[in-house]
Amino acid sequence: MALLESVCPELNLVARGKVRDLYRVDDDSLLFVATDRISAFDVIMKNMPAIVQKYKDQLEHRCLLVKNLKVFPVEAIVRGYITGSAWSEYKRKGSVCDIPLPEGLLESQSFDKVMYTPSTKAEIGQHDENIHPSKVPEIVGEKCAQDIAELSVKLYSKARDYAIEKGIIIADTKFEFGVDSGGRLHLVDEVLTPDSSRFWLSDNHEVGKSQER
Repeated sequence: MALLESVCPELNLVARGKVRDLYRVDDDSLLFVATDRISAFDVIMKNMPAIVQKYKDQLEHRCLLVKNLKVFPVEAIVRGYITGSAWSEYKRKGSVCDIPLPEGLLESQSFDKVMYTPSTKAEIGQHDENIHPSKVPEIVGEKCAQDIAELSVKLYSKARDYAIEKGIIIADTKFEFGVDSGGRLHLVDEVLTPDSSRFWLSDNHEVGKSQER
């Protein structure tokens, strides 16, 4: 039976997204429920709390218990190629996120060095804003800003190298991070999906023009 909207009255409903419903179980845990509004997957965990078990007929095979984190309002964007908003800014100002770049770059050209180009994470219905990396410490603190930049570049570089062996270019991608109650940094949300990344077929890659996605 299709589940378009979960109903768990003893759980605190935090939000309903396009696909998932989000409940707060306790101070440390959140419950993601995948509905059939678009698609449904994931697996119910065997150690699901008792308060959640009573809704098993709705939740089984479509939910995930996750750690409650403070998510930073920053998207850690990493770019290996100049395209999209980066190309638009470069044509206007010769920079990306106000980072000056050499003259003469062509659209879809690879950078000599991977670029970390963060943006603010806007509320639904509003637009994200690209910012210079130097502004991130003002939002998340110096230590977290440094860790986010380093981890993002490492994650992208690892994925890029693997993908190119399969004939796929990851032109750019974004990561999101948060901290737990102990201040430990965590990678959150989707990673390396078509919604968060720009994929090109390497055989079709041609510098100087926009690419098929």
